[in-house]
Amino acid sequence: ANTKHQASTDGDTMGSDTNTDTSPPPTTWQESTSDLSSWLSSSSDASQSNKATTAKIEKACADILSSSTNNNDELPEAVRRSTTTIYLRALIKLGKYGAVVDYCRQREDGNNVEEEAYSLYRLRNYEACRQLCAANGGGNGRGLMHIYAQALYRLGETNEADAIYRQLLAGDENPAMMDADEREDALSNALANRTANYTPGSLLDATATNKKTWLEEDDFLQQLLASYGTSSNKENDEELLQNYDLAYNFGTYLLVSSDARDQSHVLGVRHLLEHAETSALTILESSSTSPEENEEDE
Repeated sequence: ANTKHQASTDGDTMGSDTNTDTSPPPTTWQESTSDLSSWLSSSSDASQSNKATTAKIEKACADILSSSTNNNDELPEAVRRSTTTIYLRALIKLGKYGAVVDYCRQREDGNNVEEEAYSLYRLRNYEACRQLCAANGGGNGRGLMHIYAQALYRLGETNEADAIYRQLLAGDENPAMMDADEREDALSNALANRTANYTPGSLLDATATNKKTWLEEDDFLQQLLASYGTSSNKENDEELLQNYDLAYNFGTYLLVSSDARDQSHVLGVRHLLEHAETSALTILESSSTSPEENEEDE
């Protein structure tokens, strides 16, 4: 798991010349920010967001960050910070994770720890990612907490990852700012962590007063099992589970830890997994384009 970071071979870390626009290049950072704003507006529209637009954003940011140095045109610190963040996230979107790590390590200002940690994670350098997160508080900000927990999970440090997910989902870090999708993602990842590293018999401790984990007591997961974990709820059979991946991870965890459960519970989990599979196949099929439609589009 400890893949060592290597310098990026994607080219100059300050961006590549992918802009085919024939208009005169901007000469000041103010002109570059004007171009950047228009491309950011375009990228916010999902129908127009593409790799070419992201590459333009990357180059515009690189021009802004380098122009103030080359032309003695002082760049305000607030502009520099925001431009750097946009630049690094454009690199991430383009898959240039090595370039992100290189750039952050060259600056050493500690302003973009989340982008560096995420890139280390995507490079599968989980140990370096873990160390970086831990050195910056680990639990300082939800984004970094998600990355830290995932790195710990990949390293097999189940209890440590579980503690961070529990803190995230308990709402200690600005609960009002966590939307339903983020919460479901965190629940799904927490369940994957528990499933991958489950120790048979760990829930059978005779001294334990409660053999359920905190995850099983989550209100949302309990409702999910109650609604879709029994064949008697016919009214839900035709309703698709949009969060089928979460249902799958929950059902899988309950099956893996079935040594602590009775037979009726296992049968309920089976029904939940069947419903998740049906929903996944239906949703994926409806979202894919048929070969005939592709030919018409061409």
